[in-house]
Formats: sequence, C-alpha cells, structure tokens
Amino acid sequence: MNDRLNLTAGAAPAPAFEAFSWVSPEAAAANDQELLEAVCAARDVAHGAALVLAMLEREEIDASGADEEGRPLPKLFSSVERGNLQRFAIASLQLLGERADAIIDRVNARAGKQAET
Repeated sequence: MNDRLNLTAGAAPAPAFEAFSWVSPEAAAANDQELLEAVCAARDVAHGAALVLAMLEREEIDASGADEEGRPLPKLFSSVERGNLQRFAIASLQLLGERADAIIDRVNARAGKQAET
C-alpha cells in the first residue's frame, strides 16, 4: 500500500512533495547527512561546471568553422556572457573546494577528539 495513503490514527501523513535527492531516504538515514548533501552538491556542481566549460570550448572550436554556404558559424555567447559563464564555473568550483575543506577539517577534528579518549 502507498505509505502516503496509509493514514493510521494519530499518524501524520507523509509530505506530498519531496525535493530531488541523489540519495534515497533510506540511505540518508543510515549515513552522515551533511556529508551526503555535500557529495550530492559536488556531483551537481562538477557536472554543471563541466558542461559550461564544454560549451565554451565548443564555441572556440566553432569560431574557425563555417556553415554549408561558407558563412562563419554564429557565436553561442557574447563576450559578456562568456565571461559570466567562466566566472560562474570558477566561483562554483571554489565554493565546492571550500565546502570540501570544511568537511575534511571537521572529520579530522572528530578523529583527533576520538584519539584523545
């Protein structure tokens, strides 16, 4: 039976909306939630940044190309948009690195406290 429809006395219904997650609720309950959220965010940022950089590279490659009639291929981005996308990729990756550093520091601090006991 669908858990959302299973309304037993005193039980609150499950929420009708749950945000997308790369990790199942069962796996999340059994692991460090903050670490799992960081890994999922890292996956999205890495793939997004890779796509942005691939589009910028494709535009650079196409700059020397021409269509069937010999006309130069149109640019995908203006120079302003290109700069915005490059800075977006840089900032995203810097934030990702900072988040990873914070988690590593916290894990090492916990390990140090456990070693002292």
